[in-house]
Amino acid sequence: MITCKSNNFGVNPADIQFKINESFCQVVLQGRFTVDTTHPDYQAAGVLRITMENFLFRNSHETTVFATNELDGAHDITLTKAWIEKGNILCIKPVMEWESLGEYKIFVASAFIRAIQVRDLEYPQHRELELSFSKGYLNNGHAHCFEYGGWREIIVFGETIDWDETDNVVQLHLASCPYVDADFVPLIYTSDLSRTMGSQFFPCSLHNGVLIINKDGIEDTTGATPKFVKLFLVDVYPEDVI
Repeated sequence: MITCKSNNFGVNPADIQFKINESFCQVVLQGRFTVDTTHPDYQAAGVLRITMENFLFRNSHETTVFATNELDGAHDITLTKAWIEKGNILCIKPVMEWESLGEYKIFVASAFIRAIQVRDLEYPQHRELELSFSKGYLNNGHAHCFEYGGWREIIVFGETIDWDETDNVVQLHLASCPYVDADFVPLIYTSDLSRTMGSQFFPCSLHNGVLIINKDGIEDTTGATPKFVKLFLVDVYPEDVI
């Protein structure tokens, strides 16, 4: 776990923490924090800059991170650009269209690839994960896992959702995937391609290979639109858990 030393947009550095797995070619970060769009430092920042401990390489290519609006029961989600520069600064483009909200959340579950890196990418071993359900059902659901030395890329896809009638959840078991842990996972869908706030999502959590999808008061828009999520997550082994 690494903690922010400082930032230029007015958030308490202790509130920005990331799980990390890094090598000479790649850094995987996992973490979530809230930005205050009314703070004068945020309003003056063209790029959100988070100063960390030094990474193993100086600069990265651009990647993407999630931004979510969860005010007043909203479930809006979009992507914004992120990159590493100067060896210890994580840079994130603010979501300018959301500045009037007052706040939104940034969710980092991404891989950052070393810049000026020209080579064939040796992608980690791929496995399709067997799915089973103890509550509800994700129709035509399938999941894939790419794993490599302390991190995994998890992909989950499905079509329609049959909610558990009592708890309004789907409890989905990903076979042979015990060492991933995320309190927040967005299962993304789009009910209207013209939405100005981006896509929508069902909030999920993932612990010990169990993905719990929550309806969370969302209207029943669970029909034909595909639901999906793709995350880079840092492995958590039993000896890491206190």
